Amino acid sequence: MGSCMRLSAILCATTAAAATAAPSAYVPPRPPVITLSAQLPEMENAQKRLSSFIRALQVGQRARAASFLSSRVSQSERQGLIQKSWLRYDPKDRGNVIQVLYWPDLQIHTQRVYPDSVDMAVVSRAIPFTLKKKKTARPSGIVKVRMRKEQGEWRVELHPPRLARK
Repeated sequence: MGSCMRLSAILCATTAAAATAAPSAYVPPRPPVITLSAQLPEMENAQKRLSSFIRALQVGQRARAASFLSSRVSQSERQGLIQKSWLRYDPKDRGNVIQVLYWPDLQIHTQRVYPDSVDMAVVSRAIPFTLKKKKTARPSGIVKVRMRKEQGEWRVELHPPRLARK
């Protein structure tokens, strides 16, 4: 009985301290909701890995996101990911479909299955209620991502866009 009262007092003190905390305290963004659509366990594992990659990217854990990359992604491309030279969030870049990876509500679908890889599509989970264009509209589209099976694990094979040649 005494321990319950002590626990109650601690909870009340913690709640009171939280209520009097400075209003400028950092509030982390809510985690993204990523829906998987796989029906086979192997495809579900690939979608889970891609989901982990996207979550790491969204919360700014770029080194962790780089750990999900395939061996076919060069070391300079990995460094570019870690140093934010590609796959960076830019809300003003509405023409870049890669911004879809930063949306809070996503779905991952299996597109094509190959012997050693799978093509996945990352799309918005939310269905727009209107087709009317707004100035604040986010880019829409499908991001195709290839997943490769390497040493028993699924890895993300994603490369930065190549610069247009003159």
